[in-house]
Amino acid sequence: MQTGDVDAASRRKPGLGVLIALAAFGPAALNIFLPSMPGLQAALNIDNATAQLTLTVYLGALAIGQLFVGPLSDRYGRRPVALGGILLFTVATFFCSQAGTITELLIARVFQATGGCAGMALSRAVVRDMYGRDKAASWIGYVTMAMVTIPMLAPVFGAYLDEWAGWKAGFYFMTGWGVVTFIVVWNGLHETHHNHFASMDLRSIFGNIKKLLGEPAFLGYAMNSSCGAGVFFAFLAGAPFVMVQTFGLTPSVFGIYFITTSFGYMLGNYLSGRYAETAGANRMILIGTWLMLVGLALLVLMSFARLEHPVGIFLPMFIIALANGVSIPSAMASAISVRPEITGTGAGIVGFLQFGVGMIATWLVGIAHGDTSVAMVMVMVGCGICAFLAMVVALRASRHLEIR
Repeated sequence: MQTGDVDAASRRKPGLGVLIALAAFGPAALNIFLPSMPGLQAALNIDNATAQLTLTVYLGALAIGQLFVGPLSDRYGRRPVALGGILLFTVATFFCSQAGTITELLIARVFQATGGCAGMALSRAVVRDMYGRDKAASWIGYVTMAMVTIPMLAPVFGAYLDEWAGWKAGFYFMTGWGVVTFIVVWNGLHETHHNHFASMDLRSIFGNIKKLLGEPAFLGYAMNSSCGAGVFFAFLAGAPFVMVQTFGLTPSVFGIYFITTSFGYMLGNYLSGRYAETAGANRMILIGTWLMLVGLALLVLMSFARLEHPVGIFLPMFIIALANGVSIPSAMASAISVRPEITGTGAGIVGFLQFGVGMIATWLVGIAHGDTSVAMVMVMVGCGICAFLAMVVALRASRHLEIR
């Protein structure tokens, strides 16, 4: 290959900013709405469990959508599927802002999440298209570290939007965000997947899914990252109500406390980006999962001590978020590396499992909601134990595979 060809190929790799833009809009739409959930409950005269559905439905659509987004990108390429997802997200977000009933809002949230899931799944697939497992884990860590800055600030910004203009203001803002993201990705995301399948139907999609789920290593890695994420989603479901209704904080103060959790996750992502390539993905998963168990143990102790203060929740949550930031990028990169010829499908399944577990976790917290943090803590601990068991399965199964 001539020098000019090498340079041209290098220029076609999307930069960090494009990958962040692609990955960020889905989580931002989730997080910016969190402080508005109590306001939505009051405005539409609904109960806690119904308000929680706006989170649960969003997570469910994120989960199911990725089962199809990933395989479609294996067939048609990453770029067209990503652009289509962003367009759907933007239109649906505008309809969220126009919803007058909880039913209308829930329907719009389904389409919003279906579009949002494209960026989340395909940002990982694009990275894996470009790099091997350990370097992909490092890049996913860096992308997530930078990306997390935006969702980290989203609850704070969303809280002020809510206090200033009501619960619909965040949707107006995210509509504009979707337009900007479409322009950035249109200009910056060149195709990274060129070995398209000649055909793609439901039979081949589910055949590839069955093939991956039959790999113990894939399932172990995927469930480790998914149950680790489930710990975080259980926290997301319970924390706004515990902080606002039990501790009497304003939504904006909750948003400020939430920054500590996001900072912990961002720090863990930095450590993953810095050390995953040299330490190896399996070691990062091992360290992160054990550290998460330490954070959960501290959370249980704080709960039994009845420390009715935000520090009793957010200090352990900082440790848990740090642990997830260390382990999840490596677990995701390892899962989609088990069968690299169907990376998009693997990324879609991982995303489905992450948000499927998240949906179940938020639903359990919602139906068991009480006046304390007990229900939230119990669900978090259950997810943490499952993450540990999945890690054991993954590390044992990976001994018999050569993953690059």
